[in-house]
Amino acid sequence: MNPNHNADGEHKTCTVCAGIHRPAMTHTPGPWTISAGGHYVRYQGIHGPNICDTDVFGGPPDEERSNALLIAAAPDLLEALEQVLENEPLTALTSQRRREIVNKAEAAIRKAKGEQ
Repeated sequence: MNPNHNADGEHKTCTVCAGIHRPAMTHTPGPWTISAGGHYVRYQGIHGPNICDTDVFGGPPDEERSNALLIAAAPDLLEALEQVLENEPLTALTSQRRREIVNKAEAAIRKAKGEQ
């Protein structure tokens, strides 16, 4: 039996993790980047293996690049949001720790928007 589930196989509730124990992620770990052409999402730098190709036949290049940026930011966004949920309520944290969490979230958002 999964320790995060009750006897009926449902998720346990918990005040620490906003009510649900989330399973461990098995995706390719970050950081993910985009290729020089802007439509490949890659693991481990610009010459690493491709995660995906956002090249849509006949699609506008700026849309392909925007899609790639958003996909490449996914691991950062996930980590930042997990930290927010793990540290609820944020008001109970020191101002330095709150600032670290907010900085991480803002950096992930900038990455998703291509503003790095």
